[in-house]
Amino acid sequence: MLFQVSDQPLLRRESVAELVDHWRTRPEKIVALGHGGVRGNPCLFPARFFPELLELREDHGGNTVIRRHEADLLLLEVPAEELHDVDTAQALEELKTEEQV
Repeated sequence: MLFQVSDQPLLRRESVAELVDHWRTRPEKIVALGHGGVRGNPCLFPARFFPELLELREDHGGNTVIRRHEADLLLLEVPAEELHDVDTAQALEELKTEEQV
């Protein structure tokens, strides 16, 4: 199951494809994009985690399951800007300014 947020406008399609390819080589693992050892989104979960994922409620996302199973996590390194969240209009304006520089 792929967990992906919708507020990462610089996330490259190629990075998501690499994530899927990486997971296919180790389908028993949780695979996530990250930068500098820090986990980001998206992430892929094997079917064995579906029961735990289905139990999640309210603000408790996939992070809850990942924290329980850190030993099963593999990170695929990507540039930091791909993981940048744009949650507000101000953050979007800042991103536009950065991209023009």
